[in-house]
Order: sequence, then C-alpha cells, then structure tokens
Amino acid sequence: MEGDLADFFQQWYQNPLFSLFVECPNFDLAIARKLNNNPHKLAKSLTYMGLGQQPSLWNHLKFIQPPTLLLVGEFD
Repeated sequence: MEGDLADFFQQWYQNPLFSLFVECPNFDLAIARKLNNNPHKLAKSLTYMGLGQQPSLWNHLKFIQPPTLLLVGEFD
C-alpha cells in the first residue's frame, strides 16, 4: 500500500459522493476515529464486502413480511 491512511482518506473524501459528509461539523472527528483502523483490514473490507461484491436482492424484496420503507435516491 502506497502512502498512508490519512492520504487515502483525503483522496477518498474528495469524491462528490461524500460532499455532504465532508461539510458535517463532526467530519474531522469522524476522520480521526477512522485513522485508528488497521489499513489492511479496511482494504479487505472494501475488497470483499463492497457493493460490487454483494449480490442483488431486488427480487427478494417482495418476500419481506413486515411493513417496510425503501428509500433510494440522490442522497441515500
């Protein structure tokens, strides 16, 4: 892994997807907490548990029994 975790977070959170998070008053605290993580375990988490690895469950939604609210959109 090149660079350090702080460099990674700096680049990662420049993504427009995170613009609202970056503007939050507790953003610096959240980053400070994230810096306590093990970078190799974080990389494994992104590799093996990211959205690209998860199966689509859209066809299973019709089987949910209790009342359920599904929200999707620009800020989900």
